[in-house]
Amino acid sequence: MLKKRFLLDTNVFIAAFKSGYTKTTQLILKLLSDPDIELVVNSVLLEEYRSWLNKLSSRPPYIRE
Repeated sequence: MLKKRFLLDTNVFIAAFKSGYTKTTQLILKLLSDPDIELVVNSVLLEEYRSWLNKLSSRPPYIRE
């Protein structure tokens, strides 16, 4: 069976961590934990994720990659 593939926009990533535990956070956790789902990303978007991770992880609650 083919996995469902998703690409998350940076805004989804930011919303999941910036606003506390929300429906967006639940969505990301579901996507990460479902073995039938594969998250895809290109190198440009991955660097943008890393940039935001660094910005957001400097504020409580601390986030690790």
